[in-house]
Amino acid sequence: MSRFVPSPPAFVPTLISSPPLSSSPPLPSSPLDSLLAAGSLLSLPPHQSLQSLPFGLFTLFGLVFAAVGLFFAARALRSSWLGVQLLRARPQSVLSLSEGLGEQVCLVGTAQAVPGGEALAGPFSGRPAVVAGYEVEELRSRYDANTKTHRRTWETVDEGWAGVPFVLDDGSAGVRVDPAAATYVVAVDERTRVAGGRRPPEHIRSFVERNERVDSEDGTFRLGPFELATGDDRRYTERRIEPGDEVCVVGTPAFARGDVGDVNAEIPEGDPFVVADAPPGVAGRRLLLGSVLPLVLGLVFAAVGLVFAFGVGLGGEFGAGF
Repeated sequence: MSRFVPSPPAFVPTLISSPPLSSSPPLPSSPLDSLLAAGSLLSLPPHQSLQSLPFGLFTLFGLVFAAVGLFFAARALRSSWLGVQLLRARPQSVLSLSEGLGEQVCLVGTAQAVPGGEALAGPFSGRPAVVAGYEVEELRSRYDANTKTHRRTWETVDEGWAGVPFVLDDGSAGVRVDPAAATYVVAVDERTRVAGGRRPPEHIRSFVERNERVDSEDGTFRLGPFELATGDDRRYTERRIEPGDEVCVVGTPAFARGDVGDVNAEIPEGDPFVVADAPPGVAGRRLLLGSVLPLVLGLVFAAVGLVFAFGVGLGGEFGAGF
């Protein structure tokens, strides 16, 4: 839309000319004129397109990429922080808890089942446990556009943790631990690989039948007189702490009535609140080593995303003006 241009000053054949008109455009005479005038002020210059705006396609893609990288980096930093806290922890006796509560403690002892308490079993092994975790992975094929080849990688289908109250006994006394809100640092106990189309062991098959997030892999396809197995290879991993295993707990005890031989305390939370199957030094190093690669990859993803968002995006805008 063309702008209003003031008329040239009127000229009469006298020695005195009329004063010049104001350089401001006349006021719009209707609401429609007001809308059109506002639109002329908000319109983009002829050389600038929507694609070259800072928040264009490249910027949106870059911000999403950076957000994913920062998410994984933050998780890795959390693991690193937990590892440092475990390395700095100094175990103390359970009996010393009777001297004061409410402060962060580190205890190392033997895990014992609570008499008459909840029962827990490993999802794949069926063995009794006080803490159990699982992971189901599938070997899937993905096309790599860079190398123009198909790569087969393990991808997690489902995973989870569960824990029931138990007693940590270090020989001086026992204390009840409720691990429901804890972070678990437990090594792999069992890993079973099942080929696609094969029937898994009984405990694994029972787990798959009860879990709606994991479907059956022992399918078949009939082609005339032939029967072909279908499905991807799977890997079933189980981690657990059994009664009688060594256990390390870092948390904050609170008052609770204990049984005979136990202190009047319970550990249901903490900052951090960690349950591990190894001494604090070993568990801390395990967390630190496991967080290095995710931290580096997360930071690389975030850096690449920011380059796309504020390098390519803004660069396109500036380049469009030349």
